[in-house]
Amino acid sequence: MRRSTASFGEAALGVQISDSKAESIAQALGGGLEIEHVKQMWSGMAAAYSSVGARALDAVGLDEQAQERFFSWARQQHEGKLVDAVSDMVRQGSRSTKALKALGQEYIRSQAGGYSDADLESMPLPQGARFFRESNGGPLMIEIAGWGRTTAQGAIRSGVLKLS
Repeated sequence: MRRSTASFGEAALGVQISDSKAESIAQALGGGLEIEHVKQMWSGMAAAYSSVGARALDAVGLDEQAQERFFSWARQQHEGKLVDAVSDMVRQGSRSTKALKALGQEYIRSQAGGYSDADLESMPLPQGARFFRESNGGPLMIEIAGWGRTTAQGAIRSGVLKLS
């Protein structure tokens, strides 16, 4: 899976580490580090968490393009929840992606008219279409004869699957 060059933290929170923040970190670490070195360390840590966060969002059905839209939505609509979710992910005692996945699912529902997977599964499908899950707990998928397969939410967002 290819990831964009922006770090997860930058994408999630919409900011890069500032010189003043890097200087504060350098001072907290004893003052012997150059600001650019602190920024490089920060980028390295962000890259490590980037793959963890991206995999968590992939698991709920958000591909790389959808993740960019997700972060924009989350920063505008639920900044507090996003900050909490990212903090949960990097917190030493927690390291949980549960809140990030929940926010991802909330975004998917908001883009699909508020429908949950259970709602979608109970809807009638066009002939030659079926819902399925590739893995236990994975995103709800749809396969449409002659078209292919995608996430159910993706099919709704792209207009392939129309909700009545």
